[in-house]
Amino acid sequence: GPRGLSIDVAIPADTTAGDIPSLDQVPDMLAFLRGRLGPFPFPSLGLTWVSLFGGGGDSTPGRINLSDFAEVVVVHELAHQWMGGSVGTASTRDAWLREGIPTYVEVLWTARRGGKEAARSMLEDFQSALGPTTRPPLEVDDPSDRSDDVTFFRGALVMHALKVEVGERGFFRALRVF
Repeated sequence: GPRGLSIDVAIPADTTAGDIPSLDQVPDMLAFLRGRLGPFPFPSLGLTWVSLFGGGGDSTPGRINLSDFAEVVVVHELAHQWMGGSVGTASTRDAWLREGIPTYVEVLWTARRGGKEAARSMLEDFQSALGPTTRPPLEVDDPSDRSDDVTFFRGALVMHALKVEVGERGFFRALRVF
């Protein structure tokens, strides 16, 4: 891996790493994230294909279990190594922050890979999914609401608004010390 980071990939025996194009992007994703969030917070990284859940991924410190290898899923789960794996939040009410930053990283990665218009379209899709009367993320009181679109999309939109307000340099500096 990049900068000597050991990356262990566990996939089904009937699959090769070449069958999963996004795996080739992992070193670039890690470099991208390191430039924005700081050094990778663990001595190694494990990526495991898990077919038990219906899509997406789940991260624990130094290990990511994936059932979807879409690039945005992989980069989102990698971002959790910094936000959630290395740094947590004080309350479950802050799930919007724990998920909003990795979801915003999806937007940033999309901008890098597909251009600013693709990222702008992604943000517009988030806004459309939420609609005009959505509650703000800080009002998430029901545990079942902590994984809905508000948690992910509104959190990402808050991160985008913050970046616009303080500028890119200040935004990433704040994330690195968070």
